[in-house]
Amino acid sequence: MEIMFPESDIHGLGTSLGDWRFAIPPSDVPVDTELDYWLGQSQDGRVWGLAATPSGVEEGDYPQPEVLLLLLDPPKHQPGAISSILFRVCFAGKEESVEDILCSAPFKSYRSVRDFLPGLPASWLDLPATLSIRFEVSENGGVGPDTFEEYYRNSLAGAMRVLTEERLWGVLVGYSLSVQEVVPFMGWNVDWPLSRRGRDRPTRREKEQGVAPWEREDNSTLFTVYQVTRRVGYGLQPHCCADTSLRLEVGGRTPEEAIENWHQCARLLRRVKRGLG
Repeated sequence: MEIMFPESDIHGLGTSLGDWRFAIPPSDVPVDTELDYWLGQSQDGRVWGLAATPSGVEEGDYPQPEVLLLLLDPPKHQPGAISSILFRVCFAGKEESVEDILCSAPFKSYRSVRDFLPGLPASWLDLPATLSIRFEVSENGGVGPDTFEEYYRNSLAGAMRVLTEERLWGVLVGYSLSVQEVVPFMGWNVDWPLSRRGRDRPTRREKEQGVAPWEREDNSTLFTVYQVTRRVGYGLQPHCCADTSLRLEVGGRTPEEAIENWHQCARLLRRVKRGLG
């Protein structure tokens, strides 16, 4: 890795950046609060830049970002880690050198899909992935940081045990296996009860919200297994204490592949569920 500042950018590397996305500074970095910050990258992922624009500008009226500094050849394409490095270098105090920041770069190592469950679709097995948790709350229900910590699991067996035990009052739980560092380019979803094939047809996969509310990113989720219950009230919110059942949503590049992937994932997760005892 190498840091370059605009005055040393003799090859015009800054002009190769595009795909600017909103960047949130680390909480412990004292930035200029009168600026908004943006993270950009070159098409080949070799050059990343931190840029700034005046804050308070109406959405859609942002001027061309002013590049503050560049990072060349990061070992992994992890926007969060790269953004942290660039902010720390840009606003580093005297007690922290560029070399120290680069040596302590917070790049993460991820488990492969194979480590979570070997029998999943073959095209997924070598992809880096994480298992994340999601909640849906009923009226008067709520979650906090402690809830995320209490229900976080790092294995599908642990996740399935949570989903099949006594439910959390006012809250529905789900777990997603999602790809990191790469985009799986799956355009279709199948969402059926875990116990059987459903009647709903595959649906087009939608993009997800990015760091900023107006940003949309490709969905990197391979599958989600989650609790559902009957819905009540004017807003059709989940019942706060009724029994739950499980659904499984699985992605694929085509409708046919999504269905095939769903059957493969469902068989494996049912087997995991039966093995819980």
